[in-house]
Amino acid sequence: MGLNLLILLSILLLPALLSASIYNVTWVASSIKIANPTQTLNGAKVTVSTVLTIRNMGPFPIEAGLTASIRGDLGTWVGVTAPKLSIPADSQLRSIPVSVEIDLSAVSEDDAKRLAFSPENFTVTVSATVSMLPIVSLGAEASAKATWLPPLHNFTIGTPLVAEVNPTQIKFEVPISFENQSPFFALRGNGIIRLFDSNDQYVGEGTITVSAQPRTEWSGSAPIMVTAPMNLGDLLLNDAVLKYRADLEFTLTDYNMMMKALSQGIELEWGAPIKNPHAQTSLTPVNSTHTRITGALSFTNGNRFLTLDGAITPKLVNGAGETWAGKTQQIRVVPGSAVSLTIGVVVPNSQLLGGLRIVLGYKTKTLSFDLEVGPLG
Repeated sequence: MGLNLLILLSILLLPALLSASIYNVTWVASSIKIANPTQTLNGAKVTVSTVLTIRNMGPFPIEAGLTASIRGDLGTWVGVTAPKLSIPADSQLRSIPVSVEIDLSAVSEDDAKRLAFSPENFTVTVSATVSMLPIVSLGAEASAKATWLPPLHNFTIGTPLVAEVNPTQIKFEVPISFENQSPFFALRGNGIIRLFDSNDQYVGEGTITVSAQPRTEWSGSAPIMVTAPMNLGDLLLNDAVLKYRADLEFTLTDYNMMMKALSQGIELEWGAPIKNPHAQTSLTPVNSTHTRITGALSFTNGNRFLTLDGAITPKLVNGAGETWAGKTQQIRVVPGSAVSLTIGVVVPNSQLLGGLRIVLGYKTKTLSFDLEVGPLG
């Protein structure tokens, strides 16, 4: 009789016990919350930390298993499973630190590039399995938002400035700028900029070293010697649009990270430094065999960057390459200004029948070359 009574009581109490257990587990699951995440940097590792709170006000002890993860805008980064916790009945609010570590030196190149250049919103999620086995088990989840601010925001390769021209090369200063938006990421690194012409041919490269403290803007320039895209005469006498592709490879020295960071097209409006040369000449006999050709040769410096600074010698050259030179003159022609050179050259009368060409001998401290302007009119 007593055994039957116990069985009957168990049958009658089981639904109530099950209901109480489910309520207890559900209440614990609903109590889970996490605080706003914080970010810290140690070496190449970013730690995202938060605090999870949980409470068990029910009559039964509860087991809870936790998994913390970060999911960015473009995918899951990393997840960490914590050990199971035993939460006694009628417990006070418990605070449990939760940290997820991102090793910047171990992320993929695509992830590294995205983190370096772009802000990204990510969600810290703690998933919990709250259970009172073997009766009931329930899943729960709490999340909080955090924002990653990039150390290389708005990275820009600007229009090159022309620093120097020689018969085979142009020296560019390529400006670079960015904003380090990160609140804790001091950025130090080295970049290599490689230039390719419109035919995708490599024409030159330069290096740059950067150092930017958190929440600062940085700008600098990389000197690059570039193979001239055409012969020097064309480059000095004619306007052109010089088109290049700049590829940047960047290494963060403190964090052992290297990435192919940026590929950007750049165009340079090149104005002729010797634009619209025009000669006016007259002939004066010297004797029965020679004649003096005198006059002026004028032109404008149509280049925005380059100052013509050196010595120019007007010359007359025939088809066989024989040369007659005039007086050497010092010039300094800044962008946008004009100059007029005197011509005074004595030539044999036999050369007056035609075929003489005006050539300018140009000489600076570092280079010397002849530039053919055109036929003597």
